[in-house]
Amino acid sequence: MPEKITSPYNFVPLSHFIYFPKWADKVSHDIPFKEGFSGSLQIKITANTPVLVGGKPKSADSRHAGEVHFFEMNNMPTIPGSSLKGMTRAVLEIISFGKMQRVNDQRLGIRDISCSASIGDNYIHTGQKAGFLRLNEKTGQTEIVPCTGLAKGKSDDLGNWINDSTSIADRYRKAIVKANNHTTQIQHHLPTIRFNLSKGNNLPIANPDDTGSHEGIVVFTGPISQKKHDFVFFDRDESSPIKIRPQTLKDFLQIHGEDSCDKNINTQKSPWCGYWRKQFFNHQEIPVFYRFDKHKPDQVKSIGLAYMYKLAYNYSIGETIDYTNPEHANPDKSDLAELILGKIHPDENKPSLKSRVSFGSCRLQGEKILAAPMAQFKTTQRYGQATILNGPKPTYFPNYITQETNAAGDKVDNKQQYRTYMQHDSEIRGWKRYPVRNEEEINIPEPSGAINANNRGQESKATQVKLFPLQKGSVFAGTTRFHNLTRLELGALIWVLKWGFKPDCYHAIGMGKPFGLGQIKLDITKMEAQANDPNENPLAENNLEKLCKEFEQHINTQYNQESGINWLNSPQMQQLLAMANPTLAQANKGNLAYMPLNDFVEAKKDHLVLPPYISMQKDDKEIFSRPQRPLDQRSASYSEDDLAAASTESEEKATEQVIDEVPTIVEEINPYVQWVDKQIQEIMAAGSDEFKAITGKQLAQRWQQADETIKPALRVEIAKRWSIDFDWWNKPNMSKKMTKTRKIYDEEI
Repeated sequence: MPEKITSPYNFVPLSHFIYFPKWADKVSHDIPFKEGFSGSLQIKITANTPVLVGGKPKSADSRHAGEVHFFEMNNMPTIPGSSLKGMTRAVLEIISFGKMQRVNDQRLGIRDISCSASIGDNYIHTGQKAGFLRLNEKTGQTEIVPCTGLAKGKSDDLGNWINDSTSIADRYRKAIVKANNHTTQIQHHLPTIRFNLSKGNNLPIANPDDTGSHEGIVVFTGPISQKKHDFVFFDRDESSPIKIRPQTLKDFLQIHGEDSCDKNINTQKSPWCGYWRKQFFNHQEIPVFYRFDKHKPDQVKSIGLAYMYKLAYNYSIGETIDYTNPEHANPDKSDLAELILGKIHPDENKPSLKSRVSFGSCRLQGEKILAAPMAQFKTTQRYGQATILNGPKPTYFPNYITQETNAAGDKVDNKQQYRTYMQHDSEIRGWKRYPVRNEEEINIPEPSGAINANNRGQESKATQVKLFPLQKGSVFAGTTRFHNLTRLELGALIWVLKWGFKPDCYHAIGMGKPFGLGQIKLDITKMEAQANDPNENPLAENNLEKLCKEFEQHINTQYNQESGINWLNSPQMQQLLAMANPTLAQANKGNLAYMPLNDFVEAKKDHLVLPPYISMQKDDKEIFSRPQRPLDQRSASYSEDDLAAASTESEEKATEQVIDEVPTIVEEINPYVQWVDKQIQEIMAAGSDEFKAITGKQLAQRWQQADETIKPALRVEIAKRWSIDFDWWNKPNMSKKMTKTRKIYDEEI
């Protein structure tokens, strides 16, 4: 069990305050500011650690790791202007309190059954139904043909069809051949069997029998280690296909890797990309599990390819940013970074902004020398040793979502549940940054070994890469040109390039930043700045620091007016400058590395959180209060926790409108639903699984102690829970314990 979460990255907190310059509507590439300047900056870049700005990579395959060498122009290592622009924009957005909008706004998914105490309500998975997803060839509508029957089949019984098959496609091919020798097929690409039913825990068991009383389709849900069950769908209802909302289908496709099916060798082996995708878009039916929206019971909320499938979060990354301040997503307002470096408006009918700064390529000065062997490797390991460029994704909420923590910031306070993208008032951590460090702290880990011991390491080679950086001390030079910048804008640009003339701060660029590569120092060796006004003199080179100070004073005034705090003391600037200072990496020594894979799960079990890079006097929430997000802004159904957090006024208004406008909201504020949910959660917290908590004796005993006036209504709600997957309420005799528990409810009535 890890004592703390370690990571080579950390976050600059997302800011509620966004600065929109008042002169934004006057910015033009063609009409000059009277007080503007145009000119150039001669840039010198010195590598403080080995550096690698990657060129075209040599692709990996099953037997050979990929390779990345430095980008070259005319056989000369070169840092492209686009790399410098991206590096500059990232810092400029933070120091000027710009918008966070250059994100992949997607609804991520969660499938986490490893640590229920810390995950809790974020992954409650009940009420799964079975059916067949299809793209209707005539109407173009996506729909599900429901099945009223769902049973488990023991993998050992079904295994004699598929032997040692590993891929979904291979399993189905072998299963269909076997099925053809026994019975007819419902769909030509799906095998059917005859079977008899016997009792199971939460689902009945299908026992294959050529003379069985039922016929159904075998459903394989992926090669999971030590897997005990697959499934059988039966009793399909062709008469009532269920239409699927576009957002629900989009969530399903996104969660199952649709965007990367043709790009990544690993996703091509997944059940969706490797098999079901082709079937679906060829208008074939594919077996899925699904859940109805409890607040809109005629609509499907989520779809998956496994029984315990990945659920789409209630909120997307963009919607989570919106909670901090919806102006982050406003394309009609321009922040300082957009004014200087340009932007493309998402609406083609509205004007975009050209960049008024052009970053030229910076070419290597002198001989090309690859980095020497790394001191921390004891034998023959050098730069060029295979490694894996990988790490946690935004789905790892202990790192990417702001949590309510203890004073140290490294653990969820009082072992509460984690916040995720499910809650309406969750916030992302902010701008992801890789703290710079000294060369002796560079650590390029070796691959941990084969993913599968049977493949002798071949599978892991496809994810490995060898890095060939240039040595520390490599020098690059180039020219950056600017056009029609005000003094404040030019000051902001210089401040970013020179870190406000703070000698201990460095930029990071290129590949390998998680390992400590790419730390660079920028110097402005010469400035030419001609005034747009012919009566004004050009700016002298000794004005560089003065221009920086003018920008500092201006942005400090803007931030101080809103917060009462000095700009340099803001949470954003404290974290940014700390991560740009390699001497502070010493205080984090040992913390700037990815954890072993298994530790990510163990960390969640212990409620651990990635702490801030340095401690802060105040966080952004303490400086700027957050609004209550209206319930109608939710992108999915409301959880009981969200409803409880809503204002009394909202609840009263919803109750008044319940009959005419929103009839399904009755269930949302139903006290009997809330009572049953609370009891089940408490029983599960003591170690019971969900099915046993619903059908077990503890819930029945709690029900016995309830107020007599509400017991009948509670009994109705409990009966619903018993019958989510199978009609256990009316057929408890399949289990002796359930029969005894059922009698408790009957004897009291």
